[in-house]
Amino acid sequence: MSRGTRGSRSFALALLASTAACGSVEQEDVGTIARGLNGSWTTANCTSQEEDLIAQAFGIINSRIGTSEYRQCLRSAFMIERHGVFVEDMIALMRVMPTKVRCVAPGTCGPKADACAPVPPFGTSIPEEMKIHKDYLGAVSASQLADTIVHEAAHTKGWTHFPFFSSEYGYPWSVTVQMGSCMAHLDTEGWSRLQPHGDTELSPVGGDGGQPFLLRCPSGARVTGATVDASTYVNRLRLRCSDGSYTARVGEFKDSTTTYTHNCSAGWSMVGFSGHADSILRNLRSWCVRDIDLESDYPSPQKATQWLGGSVAGTYAARLCPVGMAVVGAVGRSGARIDQVRWLCQDIDGAILPNPHAYGYRGTRTGNAKIGICSGNGVIHALFGYAGAELDKLGGECFPTTRDVWGAPVLMAQYQTRHAFDVNGGPGGEVFDKPCPWGEVLVGLRVRSGARIDAVGGVCAKPADWSAGKNVVSYTPLSGGSTGSYSTLLCPAREFVVGLKTWAKHTPEHDTTTIHGVAPYCRNLGQPLTIGSGASVAK
Repeated sequence: MSRGTRGSRSFALALLASTAACGSVEQEDVGTIARGLNGSWTTANCTSQEEDLIAQAFGIINSRIGTSEYRQCLRSAFMIERHGVFVEDMIALMRVMPTKVRCVAPGTCGPKADACAPVPPFGTSIPEEMKIHKDYLGAVSASQLADTIVHEAAHTKGWTHFPFFSSEYGYPWSVTVQMGSCMAHLDTEGWSRLQPHGDTELSPVGGDGGQPFLLRCPSGARVTGATVDASTYVNRLRLRCSDGSYTARVGEFKDSTTTYTHNCSAGWSMVGFSGHADSILRNLRSWCVRDIDLESDYPSPQKATQWLGGSVAGTYAARLCPVGMAVVGAVGRSGARIDQVRWLCQDIDGAILPNPHAYGYRGTRTGNAKIGICSGNGVIHALFGYAGAELDKLGGECFPTTRDVWGAPVLMAQYQTRHAFDVNGGPGGEVFDKPCPWGEVLVGLRVRSGARIDAVGGVCAKPADWSAGKNVVSYTPLSGGSTGSYSTLLCPAREFVVGLKTWAKHTPEHDTTTIHGVAPYCRNLGQPLTIGSGASVAK
């Protein structure tokens, strides 16, 4: 399978209980044992040629899975439905058990699958076993097979792919696909978080508890300091900005014993943080770089000597901005403590754009909330999810943007630049993919709603036209039911939908989680091209 069209893989939702279910009764033929995902792998019912190919694939896996390059690839990958696990722990989970590959007759895993594996409830431990079709083994390279083996092994850890088939939106951003892609190519599917363009959100650290927050310095300012109230956890966080202002505090003082502050030296900016976390952030250590080095794209980050509170329990993780970018804020989750943080980075000498901001909402703001914002000065071009009588699950796919000489936004609309943010909601309904017409992007939402979101669709426009104030729009079909009151929710003039905040909650009459509320995040992507150093190009 080639990159970009990978996808005839699928997974089994339950263990097949007997070899008879595979189409024929086969004798157990355990083949070579070698170093694998965790230390050993076995084959069953495979020919010597198939075993040789599998051995080559495991050779690739064994040589890459513990490397810094593989970790870096996963850190730069956009993933949805991670179940609160961050990259370092994903790799650890993949190395727990021996792996068993069973070579099976074509069609065993279904007509559109090359391989399959059981998917237990997340957190359940089951054997790391998979079935791979013999015709597929006769047609792929060792690196493609390494991709498939890691993909299927990830299924046995509880990660599915949403949705089911590769032709559907959302599929490339699943944990299984990104883990396989990084294994085969040391490259992500679609846009990378580390692509040095515009702005980007670094990979999450921490769990999925609490409710979302968004901290961001004023447009054009950078983070130069951080203050933490801590006990054995990071309980409360506030950021200091280069213009002398401070963000709001998130979290609570709670049982904090110490307040820690670290500010970069004058003429320096923060470019990232390292620290420890499990389901809650344990501590932080800031990294600073001289602004002059950031502007020349030749930084030498220096980490603070002091930990910002907490303890060294949990997993160690470092998140640093791409070269030339500095931290401008954070998206995360908090309650009484800081559950999760995803640092926001921006070009220090790039175009200064207004910050994204929430603009209205529909439905009710109850339940588990999530905030997802496009990277790369990006804009949503497609809505995807599950829907039936109501909206069950919702996410968005983005294209990054650049600007022409007059400051108007221009889409970087190639396959490699696509990326997505995490979905919210439950498993009910049918899959829907609703992209804007080619060359158009979201400027608003169409919604049917009451106490919950019954249906959703997009209001689309051409970037240059909308940025110039032309109110010429098109509409994507509504996905969901026909009840609820119909309304539109448009971003302010010249602003685009660059993210979503969604609220999801269990709905008793459907016995599943559905979307109860939705709010667009809007941003003006067509500002005059103002450069961080002060120079500008008038529109």
